Amino acid sequence: MAQTVKYFPIHIPLGLIIIIFQSTLLAKLGHPNILMVLILHLVGGGRLFSGGLLAFFFGLVQDTVSGAPTGLSSLFYLLIFFLGSLVKRGLASGHPFLQMGIVALSFAFYTLILSWLVDSSLPTLVDWFSILFTALVSPFLFMFFSLTESFYLKVSRPRSLE
Repeated sequence: MAQTVKYFPIHIPLGLIIIIFQSTLLAKLGHPNILMVLILHLVGGGRLFSGGLLAFFFGLVQDTVSGAPTGLSSLFYLLIFFLGSLVKRGLASGHPFLQMGIVALSFAFYTLILSWLVDSSLPTLVDWFSILFTALVSPFLFMFFSLTESFYLKVSRPRSLE
């Protein structure tokens, strides 16, 4: 059964928490990119404007927190968001192997281009470990994001006064 993801206000604080978590605790594990999984999760909603806007916003915040050149992550996240929209059906299907493959390809593309732009070299072994780790945990992250949205819908639904 295909899932549809829409933009919910919960995506903004969730993305900001992920950015802080990535910049602090996950920096010791080789920088897995959980934010990219959230952006690819937003692709499943089919809302190009709001999802693209969130991808751009999260990229700017991540650049600010990490000290990277401003706009670099925004550009990559927008590009990955729009390229991910081409394979939206595979992301929304909920099949873990498809999700892992798309996340691995997206993160490998991001890492290859970023390392080529920054120091004209190939990614290191730590970068490839980070890609593999992110791909392996991505099905659990997709499930976590779906459960977070379900919880938000349940909590934010207007209740009747009976």
